[in-house]
Amino acid sequence: MLSKSYVQWALLFLLVIFISPNFSIAEEPKESRSLDSSKNLDPGRPKTRFFVRSEFREDEVGNEVSIISPLYDFPLNNEWSVRLQAPVVSRNPSLVGRTETGMGDITMRIANKTFANEGGATWFLALDTTWDTASDATLGKGKNRAAPTIFGFIKLPKLGILAFPQIQTFITLGGDDNRTDVNFTSVKFPFIKKMPDRYYLFVDPFVAWDHARDEQSTGTLDLEVGRFVNPSMMLYARPGTTLWGDNSAFSFKYNIEVGFRLFL
Repeated sequence: MLSKSYVQWALLFLLVIFISPNFSIAEEPKESRSLDSSKNLDPGRPKTRFFVRSEFREDEVGNEVSIISPLYDFPLNNEWSVRLQAPVVSRNPSLVGRTETGMGDITMRIANKTFANEGGATWFLALDTTWDTASDATLGKGKNRAAPTIFGFIKLPKLGILAFPQIQTFITLGGDDNRTDVNFTSVKFPFIKKMPDRYYLFVDPFVAWDHARDEQSTGTLDLEVGRFVNPSMMLYARPGTTLWGDNSAFSFKYNIEVGFRLFL
């Protein structure tokens, strides 16, 4: 059951996004908004980005997890950037045990802008590392993980679409010997469709193949709706569900996420 407090927060975000269409921290000329917002979303442009998301998720057996996750992304120079993510997790088991709240597994990404063409596509090579920093065994995977990553940024201006394809392969680098090793490959092809009056729709499909469980596949889909309240800030709400592969390591019954993205 979705907690009452979380529903209230989600409704508050939706009210800000939809019922206050004139809200703007620093109003910009209308003709520059689309251009500026696209530049801010381009991972190839050196820019500091700060995101905060709050997510509520329930799996197929009724376990509930709440996550508040700040993300800080900053450039080292024109070619290299670093991203840090440090979630606070609260887990409420459905059958036994008690609710645990604390630090989750910290993730760091080092990315390099590797290739760009004149057609509007930029490609990156990156390494994601996730560390067994959870304050309680139930709040993390119990394993240190690394993920060689390829991701891109593709502009389709005639369709008003920006796409962010990504492929990763995760491997285990040690940790708790009593926990299952992590070994899977995931593919994402999220894209954002710009709508009138600074609204947008973000479609985020995800497919994973679990190499540790006989190549079991799981597919999920998140649909994000939000608004650029100005060229430097986005507010959004994002529901999601599992399309196939129930009761896998990646599946969930449903989730809802609200948050903001700030481009400095």
